[in-house]
Amino acid sequence: YSLTSIRMTEEEAYAISCFARNLDKKDGFFKKSDPFLKLYVTKGSERKLVYKSEIVFQSLNPSWEPFSLRKDDVKEMDLLDIECWDWDNDGTHDFIGRVKTTISDLKRRKEIPIENPDRHSHFSKSTVAGTFHLNYCKDTLVKTVLPFAFEFEFGATHLTNLDGIGGGKSDPYFVIKSTPEKIVDAFNVGAGATKTKKNMQIIYMSERIDNNLNPSWKPAFLEYDLFSRNKHALVEIQVYDYDHDGTHDLIGSCRVSLFELLMNKPVFPLINEKQKSKMNYRNSGLLVVKSAKEVGI
Repeated sequence: YSLTSIRMTEEEAYAISCFARNLDKKDGFFKKSDPFLKLYVTKGSERKLVYKSEIVFQSLNPSWEPFSLRKDDVKEMDLLDIECWDWDNDGTHDFIGRVKTTISDLKRRKEIPIENPDRHSHFSKSTVAGTFHLNYCKDTLVKTVLPFAFEFEFGATHLTNLDGIGGGKSDPYFVIKSTPEKIVDAFNVGAGATKTKKNMQIIYMSERIDNNLNPSWKPAFLEYDLFSRNKHALVEIQVYDYDHDGTHDLIGSCRVSLFELLMNKPVFPLINEKQKSKMNYRNSGLLVVKSAKEVGI
């Protein structure tokens, strides 16, 4: 399994600088919102996340860092869905509103209403939840380095305790599943990685941390080939409670793209499908990406 050298390319892109004004409050009467953006592009029946911004805390008038969208990902007339969300630390973010537009439209317009059809107000029947503003949307060239690997530092908070009898806590570890180009026996799981029903394979297994519901695991070093060299590859992360008899219990899991894992310290709810029918169930804890970086040779 040979190392793959990194490559630098120059790609056509759209450079965007944006902000919002007069967003709805989502954090109570005396607080504001913690807004962030998610940008999706729709091509036929496919809807793909192409960007997620940083969070601007306690602001109804946020300005986000400039960013770029590759022209390979977004064409000028593709439907672009810009969603504005209020961040919550339990992973159950609140929808503020959206702008449906195109790159062509963003180049022409400087101000667009943010709409939320479900918005309710005692004072107005308006569906406008704020306004989206452009400083600029213009053509540019960006230099892109194709990484050899990624280094992630994962943690979790508020995990469900599956060892409650006797006063103990869970002993959590996690596995990452993806669809690699090559099968690598990186951690002694037999002859090759284990396949799932959906043809995903285990590409990484962490150490376990005993008696801890808020663990921080050692950094995980993962080669790009393990994700089919595709940043939009689907990844499943499963967190288990280790048991000495080998019958490890699933605490919860999440399915995200590699692209999402690389974004601005994201937090993902861990869901246990067997628990979803229970009253007041929200999640089985939160998976936190404490750091993520691309690694060259």
